[in-house]
Amino acid sequence: VVGALVLTICMLAFIAQETMILRDMLNEELSTLAQVIGANSRAALAFDDRKTADETLGALSADKSISAAFLYNAQGVELARFVRQADDPYATPLKTDQVRTETLPPEGRAFDVGGHTHFLHPISLDKQFIGTLHLINKHSEMAWRLGSFVLVALYIALISLVMAYAAAARLRSLV
Repeated sequence: VVGALVLTICMLAFIAQETMILRDMLNEELSTLAQVIGANSRAALAFDDRKTADETLGALSADKSISAAFLYNAQGVELARFVRQADDPYATPLKTDQVRTETLPPEGRAFDVGGHTHFLHPISLDKQFIGTLHLINKHSEMAWRLGSFVLVALYIALISLVMAYAAAARLRSLV
């Protein structure tokens, strides 16, 4: 019983650690993607070019984990959008006052809402704030990875418990 309890505690600790690692990886992937899309959006923002901005965000269709993306100018007005599924309630733009911020850290900021990670990335041109990129990532890939990890951990725990029970039974028969 004590062994099973210790094994369960260790397994829960590993799952918690894996969750934190996966979240950090997701945020790093979003940051990298935001930097690339943000750099490609500078000209569209500078010239208020909606067509080019839409084309730039349209490239996100290749990344199945991105639910939506919005490009806002420096005043917080939406310039372009990419929405994978129109009926996704979490794929909605932010209010103007939520994106009209020059105080975002250069690497951006992530926050979670309803099973989606929102990532805000400031876009600058010649050190002047010109807009914000807002990416929305659904957690499906992270959930799949975490689910796989949990299944492997449970499988290892089950095998360990069976082996411990078999060893205990063998030792009992010797005594």
